[in-house]
Amino acid sequence: MKLKLAKYFTRREVRDLLISVMAITFILSFDVYPYPHFNELFPYFLVTISAFLLHELAHKFVALKFNCIAYYRMWPTGLSLGLLMSLLRFKVIAPGFVEIYAYRFGRWGYRFSRLTVIEEGLISLAGPAINLSIAAFLYLLNNPLATFVADVNSWIALFNLLPIPPLDGSKIMKWKAWLWLIMFIIAFLFVTKII
Repeated sequence: MKLKLAKYFTRREVRDLLISVMAITFILSFDVYPYPHFNELFPYFLVTISAFLLHELAHKFVALKFNCIAYYRMWPTGLSLGLLMSLLRFKVIAPGFVEIYAYRFGRWGYRFSRLTVIEEGLISLAGPAINLSIAAFLYLLNNPLATFVADVNSWIALFNLLPIPPLDGSKIMKWKAWLWLIMFIIAFLFVTKII
């Protein structure tokens, strides 16, 4: 069975995702020196795919599972800021977000309904859960590239789990505080290399 991209993604969304992936890879390539390391783009591309793209797609597909309309939207201001700050050796990565509309199909067409706390919690949980799963698997491989990609995934998970709106952590905590705490502790332990 062939996956039909048009069923899940609009042209604008694909464009926004591609631009965001390229911009984040470029931003990350400004490592220690004030110029990009083009000869080392592959590790940064892997980081971008695993830490950013899969995180955002997890949010999108869980939202779709709840019959929502979900699109990734690039934030040009955030990408521009990230590119400018990378010249100053600061990493600012705010490429965009998954915009979710809780529409349901009713008798008279589409009608708006609110997401429940559980649905919102599960949608928010999907992104950090992907990051932590990828990190856990890659730490087991125990090689420098895998560890590098795992480290960035751990940082992304930890940041997104902060209980500050509109970050994922605030919505997970509202749904199940104990689950948020477990995930936050795991992300913290990964980042600090305690485990």
